[in-house]
Amino acid sequence: MAKQKSKYIRKGSNLYSVWNLIMQRCYNPSCRDFKFYGKRGISVCESWKNFDNFVDDVMDSYQKGLTIERINNNGEYSKNNCRWATRQEQSRNRRSSHFLVNPDNNEKKTITEWAKIFGLSRNTITSRIRIGYKDFRVLVGKKHCIRNGKIKIHFAEEARNVRD
Repeated sequence: MAKQKSKYIRKGSNLYSVWNLIMQRCYNPSCRDFKFYGKRGISVCESWKNFDNFVDDVMDSYQKGLTIERINNNGEYSKNNCRWATRQEQSRNRRSSHFLVNPDNNEKKTITEWAKIFGLSRNTITSRIRIGYKDFRVLVGKKHCIRNGKIKIHFAEEARNVRD
């Protein structure tokens, strides 16, 4: 069975809500999220300003429960810059996301993703970054370098180098 065509989708549908929220974020200064979108120059391509065109472009890949995200966080809402993603996938593509690269294989992941892989809390890694550690192996290492605000002896040499 083929997916519905846009002319059959009504206001109040999930797709209409997605499209309407995009338009509000980008063009309505009264929208609470306008400061994160329209105010910083995020816009909607001319084609997508028409709801039917939006639906025609996204309908084939749409699945209930997914959210629309811009691939380039600074780019416009358009067919070539948007995809459907889970909330977890979308949280990775935020301006506030911090990434670490594993120098062994150049794999790039968020701090949260690395913490999960290495069985650490996100706070452990961010605390290590905050006090100045830069080496990936130290950031994701099992041994805690700080205990009650004091540097443990096996990390003391690196800590001295960071502070100098």
